[in-house]
Amino acid sequence: MEAWAQPAPHLRNFQPSDYEAQNQNWSLAQSSEGWIYTGNNGALLEFDGTRWRHFALPEKQAVRTVAIGRGGEIFCGGFAEFGYWAKDASGRLNYTSLSAQLGEGQVGKEEIWYILVLPEYVLFQSFSTIYKFDYQKIVPIKPPNAIMFAQAVNGQVVLPVIDRGLYELLPDNTFRALPGSEVLKDKIVQFLVSNGKGGIWAGTSNDGIFELQDGLCKPWGEPLNNDFRKNQLNKAVALRDGGWAIGTILDGVYILHPSGQLRSHLHRENGLQNNTVLALLEDRDGNLWIGLDRGIDFAALRSPLTFFTDQTGKIGTVYTAAVHQGSLYIGTNQGVFKARYPSSLIPAPFTLVEGSQGQVWQLKVFENQLICGHNSGTFIVEGNGVRRISEVTGGWCTVRVPGRPNTLLQATYTGLVLYEKQKAGTWAFAGRVGGFGEPLKNSLR
Repeated sequence: MEAWAQPAPHLRNFQPSDYEAQNQNWSLAQSSEGWIYTGNNGALLEFDGTRWRHFALPEKQAVRTVAIGRGGEIFCGGFAEFGYWAKDASGRLNYTSLSAQLGEGQVGKEEIWYILVLPEYVLFQSFSTIYKFDYQKIVPIKPPNAIMFAQAVNGQVVLPVIDRGLYELLPDNTFRALPGSEVLKDKIVQFLVSNGKGGIWAGTSNDGIFELQDGLCKPWGEPLNNDFRKNQLNKAVALRDGGWAIGTILDGVYILHPSGQLRSHLHRENGLQNNTVLALLEDRDGNLWIGLDRGIDFAALRSPLTFFTDQTGKIGTVYTAAVHQGSLYIGTNQGVFKARYPSSLIPAPFTLVEGSQGQVWQLKVFENQLICGHNSGTFIVEGNGVRRISEVTGGWCTVRVPGRPNTLLQATYTGLVLYEKQKAGTWAFAGRVGGFGEPLKNSLR
């Protein structure tokens, strides 16, 4: 039996009942005050760390995208509408429609799905048109074909053009094809991020990640790309520590080390509310906000603590743990399980130590030997198996006898027992403590 030990950061779930809006959360942004803004199916949501507030677009459209402007404006887009909220003198948010300035019918039946804020201007994007706003006027730009979402990558504004590949948007509002990206013309490119080496990762819906480097575009070579091909990539952010967070439609979020290897995988079985990721945001503290098909989750990436949650029930309830000879051992109501420790860059599985099935009370190392107090007696864990050293049931708690380094005292279901270290250096049962036959669980100190 095995269960994958994927250490995960602490997750905090915000359910629709918490923020009192609809299920789907399409976009995330953070203001200079640290407040979180969410593009929700029902409204723009504002979270100050304590309370949620709602702000509706003029026709109460779903807010598909949200971004923070250079002056603190909260840009939003939805069906046939884009504009921004800004605070007045009293601190209240007021909405200004930018799309209305284009004239009636200019945006038509288009939906604004993405906003990219750059130092000098803002891009509002549907699948057919880009609207460039320089904080003074709005200029519609027609791309070479239907488009996916533009990104600022390595000093360029790059966007996928369907059936063409990747293009750069130039300062004069024209487009230049990126050499080598033609291989992507029959792919649906969902995200673009820097690969950390001056190139670009293009995440596709069904074909995994492609790496464009020095005019050559080819599938990313890591084995993890096989999982990405199955799980429908959707969103990604390059993290400030050099790693990445990659959101999928079918299997939650993958957090990658700067090397590209897996750091943790967040999904339903370890606490994510939903496996369909619609938005990702690394906040100013280096933690991750996740907009989901149902709910919003917060992952404490900067916390020193990580968690293993066994939603499958394969591990059971954990009572004790010990690190010994390069492995982490945990004792549960189902036995002793071990995993490589530290797990380096690649998550390792917890595997059952054969012969240890049943309730484990204590795991503790004495003289480089791992002693297991068990419902069925006491064992020494040796590699992937166990060796019994006592038939006395219920090895609750074992301690070294003060002043006698070669003697251990153990509390059991039926009194106290002793173990002595043999000449060979191994521990062996040495008998019961006379005159005491009552259960003693954990009062040995």
